[in-house]
Amino acid sequence: MIDMLGSALSSLFSVEEKEGVVSNVGYAFLSQAIALASSFVMSLIVPKVLGVAEYAHWQLFLFYAGYVAVTMLGVGDGLYLRLGGKRFFEIDGGVFKTEALIVSLSQICVALVVWMASLVVDMDSGFRFVLGSLLVYGLIQNFYGIVAPVFQAVNLTRIYSISIAMSKLVFLVLAVGVIASGSSQYEAFVLSYIAGMLCSLAYCLVCARKLLSVKRAPTSTVMKPLLADIRNGFRVMIAYYASTLIVGVARQIVVMKWGLEAFGQMSFAFSMVSFALVFIAQISLVLFPVLRRFDSEHLSASYAIIRDLLFVVSPLVYLLYLPASFVLGIWLPQYVESFRYLGILMPLLVFDGKMNMLCSTYFKVYNDTRQLLLFNVVALAISLLLSCIGAYVLGSVDFVVYGLLVAIMVRSVISERYLAMKRLHLGYLKMSLSECLTAASFVLSINAGGLVPLFAPLLVHTLSLLISKEAFDSACDVIKGRIMK
Repeated sequence: MIDMLGSALSSLFSVEEKEGVVSNVGYAFLSQAIALASSFVMSLIVPKVLGVAEYAHWQLFLFYAGYVAVTMLGVGDGLYLRLGGKRFFEIDGGVFKTEALIVSLSQICVALVVWMASLVVDMDSGFRFVLGSLLVYGLIQNFYGIVAPVFQAVNLTRIYSISIAMSKLVFLVLAVGVIASGSSQYEAFVLSYIAGMLCSLAYCLVCARKLLSVKRAPTSTVMKPLLADIRNGFRVMIAYYASTLIVGVARQIVVMKWGLEAFGQMSFAFSMVSFALVFIAQISLVLFPVLRRFDSEHLSASYAIIRDLLFVVSPLVYLLYLPASFVLGIWLPQYVESFRYLGILMPLLVFDGKMNMLCSTYFKVYNDTRQLLLFNVVALAISLLLSCIGAYVLGSVDFVVYGLLVAIMVRSVISERYLAMKRLHLGYLKMSLSECLTAASFVLSINAGGLVPLFAPLLVHTLSLLISKEAFDSACDVIKGRIMK
């Protein structure tokens, strides 16, 4: 029994690259199953326990927590790109250790400056607690953000997936405890969220012990790779934040124009979609180090296979809208206003999911970080423009949500066009147009009501599959192949 336990622990912290893509995706599935349970608590149980104002503060913490890594200046992303495709034993531990220490010390300095500056600003106690919590969370998250990319880059995504699962599991256990105690204070959920991230960091540090136990390299020898990581990673970081701000600016404008309660209603709808997008992003992390080792011919073939599979399967998520709305309406009647926003946001699962899993991954493989940044900034500009028009000209929250959806769709189409024509020399127009028409039919059917949102997108998607029969056959071959195995 002791030997079995020791073997399990040894495997848990092992940095040997034994797993293939399927096994790594399996770990991603496991971690996201736990993340799904965590998201269920955050999205469905927490708003039931908290009042609308308390829930809005909780959402405010989560919203700004997504931007704490901006003070890293892209170091983690640059490290991820520089090490992508290498083996763990090829990493220079001394250089990594010094780089990690420099970055960590810089984050402590930033946190201290921000907190001292906040002391001279008049703010209510709720917002001050959110700010203080964000600074603590930022230190933990950003230290994690310099260690975790190592495992992602060298195809040890198993470790990264376990760390995510650990974070979510700890939060889940603590959150259930808070709910069981009868607490209706958002502060307890914030502290539980931070504790989960701390456990995730501790696990990664143990796994990286071989890199961190070596002698530290001189600072002078580390500055060159550190500056290179900042230079290369900064574009990826800005591209990422531009991507998140496509939705973020719309949410912020809703806060400024209509207040926290409207923000809470919109955030509830977005939270229903976001956990699936996080799962898709996990799969892209599994793909990157593997694709980085492929030649151009294999890259093109892999892209076509993944693209066909997404084209066939992803629009089926529209069929979940009516059942989800019915169940949520019974469970959380106070958020019934959010269900229309949920319908409008459902196409994000198709277009943002494809962008994260396919386009962004291939941009990084080809090191096309400038194009990735450009397309995200274009989408951000569209979202900002349409959000301002919706809020300050038309006075319509619906228009704001429609605007961010249009921005996401435009980004997906132009990104796919660039990759298909400039890099992979594949067709794209027919499938992209079909996906846009299916999404439009679904969003328009939301206003019709009844069973129309169930049948309208299904009909359009069926016609699309008949027109693109080769993509359908390709996807079926992949699915049958997996089932046979």
